[in-house]
Amino acid sequence: MAVVVAVLVVGSLAITPVAASQPPAQQNVSPPSDLNVSMTIGTIEVSPENPTTNSQVTITPTIRNAESATDSAQITEVSVNGPSTLESTDNIGRIGPGNSVTVPFSTAFETAGQHRLTVYVRGTDADGDSFVIQKPVYVTVKQRSTDVGVTAAAKSVNGSPGISATVTQYGSVEIDSGQVQVIADDRVITRAPISNIAGGDAQTVTFDGSNIPPGTLTIRAQYTVDGEYQPRTTNTTLQYAPQNAADMALTGIETMQRGTTYTISGDVSNLGGADANAVLVDVAANESLSSNGGYFVGTVERSEFATFDLTVTATTPVSAIPVRVNYSVNGEQFSQTTTVDVSDSAGAAGPNAGRSNPQSPPRNQSSGSGGLPLLEIGVGVGVLIVAAIGIYRWRNQ
Repeated sequence: MAVVVAVLVVGSLAITPVAASQPPAQQNVSPPSDLNVSMTIGTIEVSPENPTTNSQVTITPTIRNAESATDSAQITEVSVNGPSTLESTDNIGRIGPGNSVTVPFSTAFETAGQHRLTVYVRGTDADGDSFVIQKPVYVTVKQRSTDVGVTAAAKSVNGSPGISATVTQYGSVEIDSGQVQVIADDRVITRAPISNIAGGDAQTVTFDGSNIPPGTLTIRAQYTVDGEYQPRTTNTTLQYAPQNAADMALTGIETMQRGTTYTISGDVSNLGGADANAVLVDVAANESLSSNGGYFVGTVERSEFATFDLTVTATTPVSAIPVRVNYSVNGEQFSQTTTVDVSDSAGAAGPNAGRSNPQSPPRNQSSGSGGLPLLEIGVGVGVLIVAAIGIYRWRNQ
């Protein structure tokens, strides 16, 4: 029953501890050798772990009676002392062998820096002999300050335009909870929650840009800090011009078939708003298709294209091949798959055998791949020259 009373006393004082402060080696005052108890002060928890000035700090020592003890001990007083007694509680109750009890104390510090406190435990054994044990605890207190910053930038979110916003607490006080809001024309368009941002830490949230209009946006962090109930706000602005950074297309596609080997050639075009890096054209994962690693293109700048030739081997004839384009934009990985029709690719062997009609608009003629073939142009010019020479000789006969 004594232990139950002690737990009830603890419950009436408890504030949930979250972190421990590890003091130097334990400095217990040895009880008399004829005592039938073996009392120690175990872990002393300090919550929060990084307290600030003029905020509540909970100090919770654990008092133990060793399993080797032959009797229980009556705890008459537990106190936490600094330059003067900060807090004390009486008549904790009895602690039997192998049992322990925690006793939390709450206080606040007006000045920053390291503070040395001492926990004292006083009690008696079953024979009425008294004992006192003690242990120091060191609490480092930071000057309370709040300095919250918000940054935002347009970013690709799951392959679509969006916004990334970061809330940073440069001060020492933890941000308890709040939200980041995207505001356009004095109206909140969307929001995302934030919580538990310790001093010196940051938290990032992202927004899908499908419902966010272009133009000047206000990105607002609305939050409460530890020990305060009134919310604070911090704003930044963003000129938002969404561009789809993940928009690669296969154009000018031509195919050729020899047996169950298919050659797919064409252009991989960057229709997005950012450069695409590490572009790889490959067949999509398929047990019946292989491409020997695909065709590595490299970098394709925005509004540009690059040619590729992909050879795919099938286990049996197929009518369509899924072609996948892998690439990265600003460190983010993307993948897009296009199904290419190869049903009209079969033909006799030869340099142009099996060429199907292009499956997309012609390639950019500035690349030299459009217009009349050079051979046909050369033959036409030659015919004109021969005809001109014949006419000249006929007139001069």
